[in-house]
Amino acid sequence: MASIGTLAAGAAHEINNPLTYALLNVDHALRQMRMAAAEGAVLPLGGDENVLPAMIRALELAQDGMERVRAIARNLLTFSRGALDTRSLVDVRAIVESSIQMTMHELAQRARVVREFGEVPPVESNEAALGQVFINLLVNAAHAIPEGGTPSQHTVRVATWTSAEGNAIVEIEDTGVGISPEILPRIFDPFFTSRTAGTSMGLGLSISHGTIAGLGGTIDVASTVGIGTRFRVTLPASKRWRSKSGRWQAAAEPPARRRVLVIDDDRQVAEAIARVLSSEADVELVTEGRVALERLAAGERWDIVLCDLMMPDCSGVDVYAGTVERAPDAVGSLVFMTAGAFTPRTRAFLENVSRPCLEKPLDAERIRQIVRRGGVPSDRPSVTP
Repeated sequence: MASIGTLAAGAAHEINNPLTYALLNVDHALRQMRMAAAEGAVLPLGGDENVLPAMIRALELAQDGMERVRAIARNLLTFSRGALDTRSLVDVRAIVESSIQMTMHELAQRARVVREFGEVPPVESNEAALGQVFINLLVNAAHAIPEGGTPSQHTVRVATWTSAEGNAIVEIEDTGVGISPEILPRIFDPFFTSRTAGTSMGLGLSISHGTIAGLGGTIDVASTVGIGTRFRVTLPASKRWRSKSGRWQAAAEPPARRRVLVIDDDRQVAEAIARVLSSEADVELVTEGRVALERLAAGERWDIVLCDLMMPDCSGVDVYAGTVERAPDAVGSLVFMTAGAFTPRTRAFLENVSRPCLEKPLDAERIRQIVRRGGVPSDRPSVTP
């Protein structure tokens, strides 16, 4: 519960800052536009050549704030996903980066974070379980550095690379107080802790060790008192990745323009997607899954059908099942969108159906990319469950 509270407080802090300047900048741009509209002005507003660039800058800053909020939301979703024993092909570096962002409120107060990210192969794991391991190691690194100093005095180094055997390596090293030789052999024992009574149950490293061992990997530690500690996690590369010689098959270049159907019960979301795709696709909008399913069953076809998963009455799961039954040739056009698979049914669906799924908040370039590729995901391992 203490860990959950710490992460929640950190996430709230990280969200509130970008949300503040995003809202203020949007408010400024809207005020300028409304004043100009009331006066019947045209661009540049009122003849003032400086107004339009200032509005563009305000909206760019707002966009930057929303990008930060989206990254935090995605990190939170990563660590809230279903059963920890469910595995898929995952991008280790992306999980490490998410873990850093989730613990930055702890790290930034005590040390500089140095990233040394090299290429690593995909691994078979559960994002949430692996993320919990890295979060635990990062929090331990932060707590190993005494409070009261300045962040510039200490470093937490996070590095990734591929070993000579082709395995993924993640190393987390701090310049903290270190671990004494008599304690070091016991740090992975359940309920063992060197912290003050009541501040830790001593399960974090034990659970982390069990998680990595369950993936066929290892977690090793080296430490010197007064100098610091280094944890090294070794994870075996996915057998599927090895069988493809470490390469993902590139999709063929799609036609220049496509027909797209967007199914989302939130009209504003659907209209925003249509605006994003307007320059390269002909987009139709439907706010009810049943209506879209009837049109598919009647023989209408689109190159891409972007369908929200969580909708009332007829969900994305229902649309998929109905398409399989009534318009099987259209199944290959389905691409799903979700703000979070909150029900067991939708979670099971994502785990068992091999169709791409885009996570909300949606990334404009990601939407364009998947439409250009004809619904085929890019080479990010974790896009398709």
